[in-house]
Amino acid sequence: MERAPRRAMSFREGREERSRCRRTGARAPKKLGLVGTRGQGRLCGAFDGLRQGDLLTQADFISIHTNLTPETRHLFSTEQFRRMKPSAVLVNTSRGPVVDEVALADALASGEIFAAGLDVFEKEPEVTAKLLDLENAVVIPHLGSATIDTRDAMGNLAVDNVFAALDGTRPPTLLNPEAFTG
Repeated sequence: MERAPRRAMSFREGREERSRCRRTGARAPKKLGLVGTRGQGRLCGAFDGLRQGDLLTQADFISIHTNLTPETRHLFSTEQFRRMKPSAVLVNTSRGPVVDEVALADALASGEIFAAGLDVFEKEPEVTAKLLDLENAVVIPHLGSATIDTRDAMGNLAVDNVFAALDGTRPPTLLNPEAFTG
């Protein structure tokens, strides 16, 4: 167990990947940037401790996992796409309006970024028409949770919430605790 922290540090610093690449002749590893929220909606980027601006210029893949607030609406728009690598791939499975779809379509069409995958859309159920015509845009309607196990778990969670409410106890996934009087 005491090797785990050293191995994690080696992984974070990229030593393990570089060593493996030298041994196997593989290409250098890609960098993944995660954008999400921490605590009460404070935006954070996870990418070797870098700020969001550095994340944009260095990440090969950016995966967005944040809620929609006034501060996160169009968090990714023209300026952010211009700062990203031309080989970067953007994935949004959080909330549609976090990404400016028109700006994304323009960035994809011009080659500013390489590709995008969207499971959510800015004005659902509508999708910016230009995105549908682009071969480097993968758009799917909320299919990220479309597995039997996930849907079963979602149904069970809903039932657990209903039973808790009927019993007068706090539901497990209560979103508005100020309304709960149980």
